[in-house]
Amino acid sequence: MLSDILLDFLNNGPAHLSYKDILDQIDPAVCAKKIPGSHTIWEELVHMTIAQEDIIRFTLEPDWQSPPWPEGYWPEPKYTVTPLEWKSMVERFFSDLSRISASIRNGNIDLHEEIPHASGYTYIREILLLIDHNAYHIGKIMLLKKVFDEKSPV
Repeated sequence: MLSDILLDFLNNGPAHLSYKDILDQIDPAVCAKKIPGSHTIWEELVHMTIAQEDIIRFTLEPDWQSPPWPEGYWPEPKYTVTPLEWKSMVERFFSDLSRISASIRNGNIDLHEEIPHASGYTYIREILLLIDHNAYHIGKIMLLKKVFDEKSPV
């Protein structure tokens, strides 16, 4: 069933490690490290979380107003990230993910229907956008983790 496939991609990363497996491996001590031309692991996670919240709320809430682009989708630079900050952001990421997953699982949305308050947009389009966006940025997080693991083992 399509909803099961989407839930699998949203929550388990069927061809890759799950988001939880990846994010649990990150040491907050490396989250603010930067390589030229790249965002930090922290910036990538915050961006994923903000964009995910925007996609979900756009999809489910008729009155939602998206943040301004692009500044509303990226955090201010940080030079350190505490374990508590990291844990809190990871929890926020999963909280939002569970919201859209529940809507799919409970059949609250018809995946093929147009979103009533968003002409031309369907629920499945927004869910696929979310899956694609999260996969792209989790890949960047994994690459940065690998770089920092080689330079200073986690």
